Amino acid sequence: MKTSALCPCQNVRRTCQFVMTNNKNQQHVTIQEQQLDALAKKIAADNRNATEWDSDGWHYTGVNYQGPEELRKERVALYILALDAINFCFWPHPTLESNTLEYDHLAIALRKLAEKDDHG
Repeated sequence: MKTSALCPCQNVRRTCQFVMTNNKNQQHVTIQEQQLDALAKKIAADNRNATEWDSDGWHYTGVNYQGPEELRKERVALYILALDAINFCFWPHPTLESNTLEYDHLAIALRKLAEKDDHG
């Protein structure tokens, strides 16, 4: 099967497979922890390109969460982490026409679970 340069899903699969099967690349990703704080401050200060978080109503915002604000923010961050992790695991297969799940379906399902948990 020839990989199309225009198919992002196939390109991600191809490049991830290369990284995972090539021994010299096993240490290719590192996090410079000393730079995280500076980066976070830079991002927080530069909100010129900020977009509304939930303009489509798909995402968990914790708006009805009754606990402390810091915990609400942590819950939203965990939602984003779970959403992104799962999103990169279930892309539709190009030959299966019956697979109609998309990002919004996943986001809404996770939002409903988080909101249910808001009420304990």
